[in-house]
Amino acid sequence: MIIEPEFTTHDFGHALYKNKVTIETKNGTKEVSDPYTKYSITIIDNMKGELKKYKEFDILKAGGISKDKKSIILYEDDELFQVGKYYIMAAYAQPDGSLLVSGPNSSLVLTETSKDKIVSSEEYKKYKNALEKVFKSDRKRYKSLFEQAL
Repeated sequence: MIIEPEFTTHDFGHALYKNKVTIETKNGTKEVSDPYTKYSITIIDNMKGELKKYKEFDILKAGGISKDKKSIILYEDDELFQVGKYYIMAAYAQPDGSLLVSGPNSSLVLTETSKDKIVSSEEYKKYKNALEKVFKSDRKRYKSLFEQAL
């Protein structure tokens, strides 16, 4: 899908923290957890699937500001979305119907800055072509809350 992030809770220093674990450090115990940044996005185009287009909704991206606000935690070679840029994104519906984007190969920032020209860009065509050759994995699939009613 092609998305346009419009607002992030990351801009205001907010993130969700999951998978909390207490560890022992030389200074005593410390709670660590995985940050997830919440984004409000708009779908410009669906390459696969049928999410609602041109309607704003929230997604989670694995990574973000650490709970102690001293670092940013991301997968290697991954980056957080930037407002004002367009992305090709692979999101996975979760058991609760939310969408999760996770890992360095889950999104690609587009060099095209005109919404009208995205679908004719080389990046778009390359991804669309790759999707025609994808093999179906045998994993449990969930339905997103943001899918269009067919």
